[in-house]
Amino acid sequence: MSIRFLRASTLLLVGLMAALETVAPVAAIQDGGLNADPLPMWQTNDTVYALAVTGGVLYAGGDFTSVRPPGQPPGGPGEVARRHIAAFDADKGTPLPFPHDVDGGIRALRLSPDHGTLYVGGEFTHVDGLPRNHVAAFSTATGALATGFHPSVNGPVRAIATSPQGSTVYLGGVFQKVNGVATVGGHAVSNLAAVSSTGQLLTSFAPRADKVVHALAVPDDGSRVIVGGGFNYLDGVAGRGIGAVDPIDGSIEPWQFHPIPLEAAVKTIITDGQGHAFIGSEGTYDGTFAVNYSNGSEFWFDRCYGATQSLVLLKGWLFVASHMHNCAPGVVGGPKQVEKVWHHFAVEVPGNGHVGGWWPNTSGNPLGPRALATDGAQLFAGGDFVAVNHERQQGLTRFGGPPDTTAPSRPPPPTAQGAGTGAINVTLTASLDIDDGTLTYTVLRDGTVTVATRTITSKPWLRPTVTVNDSGLASGSTHRYTIRASDGINSNQSSPSASVVAP
Repeated sequence: MSIRFLRASTLLLVGLMAALETVAPVAAIQDGGLNADPLPMWQTNDTVYALAVTGGVLYAGGDFTSVRPPGQPPGGPGEVARRHIAAFDADKGTPLPFPHDVDGGIRALRLSPDHGTLYVGGEFTHVDGLPRNHVAAFSTATGALATGFHPSVNGPVRAIATSPQGSTVYLGGVFQKVNGVATVGGHAVSNLAAVSSTGQLLTSFAPRADKVVHALAVPDDGSRVIVGGGFNYLDGVAGRGIGAVDPIDGSIEPWQFHPIPLEAAVKTIITDGQGHAFIGSEGTYDGTFAVNYSNGSEFWFDRCYGATQSLVLLKGWLFVASHMHNCAPGVVGGPKQVEKVWHHFAVEVPGNGHVGGWWPNTSGNPLGPRALATDGAQLFAGGDFVAVNHERQQGLTRFGGPPDTTAPSRPPPPTAQGAGTGAINVTLTASLDIDDGTLTYTVLRDGTVTVATRTITSKPWLRPTVTVNDSGLASGSTHRYTIRASDGINSNQSSPSASVVAP
């Protein structure tokens, strides 16, 4: 399949003529079902690369060495040491006792199917002074380092997945030996391996990736291991960045859709339990796509650029951590974006990839959040950012559900001009609400008289214009118009238009 990557620079202006009848204002439904204002959350002093949450506890791993209260600068009051891993109360955002000493960065966190074990992968070689070469495990019940799981991997582990029963732990990264073994199944160990839940190397599993593996996922049915990364060959078969292998012997499985070009890499893979895998990549193609995981055939392909780092399914939406920009025309529900602002959070419809209206942002430079996780009600995000929605917050943040507290942006002043005897046309431009894709707009004459109400859907790169006709005015009368934008709870009002005389 050939794919054209469109990078036009022209702005597509969309004009919508309003219906003649007035539409009654309605409360908008938050796209994503989450408030775009973040909830209080302790911060880290460096990048968070991995998250996992269970039993009311959020685990974070990365390059940080301390955590501190929200709103505080680095080194501020209350800062406490947490070396590369930390645990937090998921409902309060406050730290919990989990003072383990990991001597290198963490890149992967994965819970066992029963959530009793937290597997950790990264660049470390010791945990709490004990040898743990690039992979370790903790008990989620006690917080203790697991003593019976300590396979030795000779290079960084970037991805971890487990079989549905939890008996097998799959590892991906950049390594050539596991437990001192360099050859499995007649092939050299190459960036992929499997160990038992007690750490023994499974010599029956012998796939190979010629370059780094960043992501692994096993569907609920355990039918295959989906592998993503920067490789060109998987188990000796050409397949840039994405493919699947048998969960027992690692032999290559059918995979039809290969949208990843050279100089791109898959960074994240999740499955929905309904036959679909959602995949994000970075590089020369750095958007999000979905496949039928039984054979890797295309489900949808969003063609938005933005170095997708992490994906989560929550409240019927696919949450995307990226720097979404440059969306191609004819897809994802709108024309090509040409503005230079990068959007570090977005939501998409899981069934078709269309982009919804949820746009909180971070200061991450430039990729956006590196990790997402959910407890089924909240969204947790980690990355290299130092601010969220322009407020100080480093490394870690979280978002919860309604009530909606974010107001629409202030609409631009409308334009007004005569349109025949006793009539004036008023043209408004949609504003933006970072957690409501559709807003209700009220056209007011002279600050008090409602002329019309319209419901309009907008995106950061798509601000429709709508014209309404105000008729029955006294000839020669002078008027000014304002626009009120409302999400049903919060509102914002434009400055008045210039004065205009009815013909």
